Amino acid sequence: MTGHVFISYSHAPDAGYVDQLAAHLSAAGVTVWLDREIVSGDRWDDLIRDRIDSCAVFVVVMSPASEASPWVKREINRAESMGKPILPLLLAGRVFFRLSDLQYEDVIGGLMPPEGYVHRLRQRLSASTASVGTAAEATLTRQFNDAKALSDRRDYSGAARLLEHVVTGRTSVLGADHPDTLSARQALADNIGDAGDPHKAVRLLRELLADDLRTLGADHPHTLTARHNLAYYVGEDGDRKEAVRLYREVIADGTRVLGADHPHTLDARHLMAYHVGEDGDRKEAVRLYREVIADRTRVLGADHPHTLSSRHFMALYVGEDGDRKEAVRLLREVIADRTRVLGADHFYTAASRDWLKHFGG
Repeated sequence: MTGHVFISYSHAPDAGYVDQLAAHLSAAGVTVWLDREIVSGDRWDDLIRDRIDSCAVFVVVMSPASEASPWVKREINRAESMGKPILPLLLAGRVFFRLSDLQYEDVIGGLMPPEGYVHRLRQRLSASTASVGTAAEATLTRQFNDAKALSDRRDYSGAARLLEHVVTGRTSVLGADHPDTLSARQALADNIGDAGDPHKAVRLLRELLADDLRTLGADHPHTLTARHNLAYYVGEDGDRKEAVRLYREVIADGTRVLGADHPHTLDARHLMAYHVGEDGDRKEAVRLYREVIADRTRVLGADHPHTLSSRHFMALYVGEDGDRKEAVRLLREVIADRTRVLGADHFYTAASRDWLKHFGG
């Protein structure tokens, strides 16, 4: 429980007044907590400490009985040590010496605090809620970045576990339709797919795409990315022909919205060629890759990792189409360039070496 007013008081003889005070504040929209809410079995001191630590405002009802109460003294000590704002109410007797420098409200005779006092409580609660929300957003952003780092290290299952928490948190803090929530859902689906469950990824992406279309529109880059990734995992889930059909639509709309030379459009063309090849048409895949390589070389440069990736896959389909000698030649060139650009120990360089061995090179 956070964002509440903690009321410190003496049970005898002040409980009757405090019950009325709690009802008065609650009716005014102020969330309160007092120790009559402790249920049997709770550890008294741990629960009290937690409720003080998480409160937005600490209210102490001053009376001779509460001034003599060791529990009230302990609660005030905790509130002061935690830097909580203290707004005292004087119900009977004199102001506590230790609180004499604080502004207090006189409620002697059982009066309810005036509207000005209640307004100060509301202001403190609002400020606390905003602070908690900002801190929560910062934590979720850090966790999102941590998940990206896990994904970059190919720990897709670990990234997905962390992203499930991020999606839940951002939905709660920012709302289901916030762009950051939608981005986290996109990343979650991608990592679930890369972790080996393309069927679940497809389901999550279809749900995300419906929300992207509703909130962002069909031509928004985030919507196009969701469509692009949906096409990929549809293919990985076994329906290569449907993946190619979806990619043709994504490429058409990406060309119209982003341009033919945009990296996302080129990515879609690369992956469409991949699914064409995986569907069995190696010659068409090679033809498509030659076109993508030419455009990626022109737009991104010959040494760009994406250009090298297209060259790698073209070599694979050349070999799978029967020309293993040419595949070996092409892969040797790719390995030389990946070693120079990415390093000899890079995962992609190693993958090209594995395929070279596969084709007898």
